[in-house]
Amino acid sequence: MNKQASTPLLFPFVRTRTEGEVTPSKDDVLRARLAAFERAERLADLGSYQVEMGSRALRWSPHMFRLYGLSPEERQPTLDEVVAMTHPEDQDSVALATRELLSVGRVEPFTFRIRARDGVVRTLLARMELVYDDSGTKPLLLWGTVSDETARLRIERMTNRGERLIDVGRLVGGVAHDWNNLLSVIVASASLAQRASTEPDVKVELTRLLSACESSATLLRQMLSFSRRQELAPRLIGLDEVLAPIEWMVKRLLGPRVDLSIELTNEPWQIIGDPGGIERALVNLALNARDAMPNGGKAKITVENRASADGGELGRDYAVLSLTDDGTGMSKETAARAFEPFFSTHGDGGTGLGLSTVKAIVRDHSGTTELESEEGKGTTVRLLFPRASSDPARSP
Repeated sequence: MNKQASTPLLFPFVRTRTEGEVTPSKDDVLRARLAAFERAERLADLGSYQVEMGSRALRWSPHMFRLYGLSPEERQPTLDEVVAMTHPEDQDSVALATRELLSVGRVEPFTFRIRARDGVVRTLLARMELVYDDSGTKPLLLWGTVSDETARLRIERMTNRGERLIDVGRLVGGVAHDWNNLLSVIVASASLAQRASTEPDVKVELTRLLSACESSATLLRQMLSFSRRQELAPRLIGLDEVLAPIEWMVKRLLGPRVDLSIELTNEPWQIIGDPGGIERALVNLALNARDAMPNGGKAKITVENRASADGGELGRDYAVLSLTDDGTGMSKETAARAFEPFFSTHGDGGTGLGLSTVKAIVRDHSGTTELESEEGKGTTVRLLFPRASSDPARSP
């Protein structure tokens, strides 16, 4: 066991004095050391503490207050108060690590969560060791440091989720490719059988089979679109045309407890767009709306025309596709960051890729996005696509 003798908390900085320089007072040296120590902790996002073994008295460095959401001017919390701020699910693991340190003299670094007084849940990385008396046999202090690992672990989780999504996309693309080959054989055989058959009942059944194959082909195209293995194919379309073939899938995604209504304007303006990409954007919006209504609710999809304020400069007229839900809504802070990549509006339960994907798809169509949300009252997301010109060369 490697036992350390009692060591002072602060170490002097060694430098050479010039001739004639006034030697600073001990108080000045101490203040300078304390300031340097506090600055080093702040820059490293690292706090330190000591616990006296006999009295269980706790002493914190200034940065510990910040990590625990307290002001340095507040009263030093007791050891029991600090334990109470540890996440309930992690209290046993912290106690086990402390017992291991006391029994064998060392413990590996470990992470635990706290519920700070400022309301933030943080994940801290802890390191602990014992400080012994001059004989090296009696522990006097438990000395430890904690650093904030919350941001690093969040980025790590997001990266892992993103890699899993890429793997899923590759898997879906591969399955869809094989499915397409099998479907082609089925369609060819059914078509030949239908032409050769003289039995009316058989022809009816084969017609149903070919209709099912057509629906499967539509789903196949959506899968290829989601996996991004299908080349973009922009063409002149109306948003109502995009919505019609996937209305059933959106209803299924929202679930039976969500009442979906659809409102279409008369003669929706056409756009130059890729149906697969717009379908993918709408599906992402539906998934977000479903998560915002865990107990069910109402949702509405709207297709409308928005004319420019000055009466019609081309490119400022938009065809608008929007989805409104009466779910949990978002705070102003969350709504302001909703379209950021890897920022999840559902906390750690989401990937943070849904709305950022939607924004990227709309941006690829030279369009823009709008979001209105209020906590407890729901959310509306609008996708604005530039109206197509009658002259294709002038369309975006």
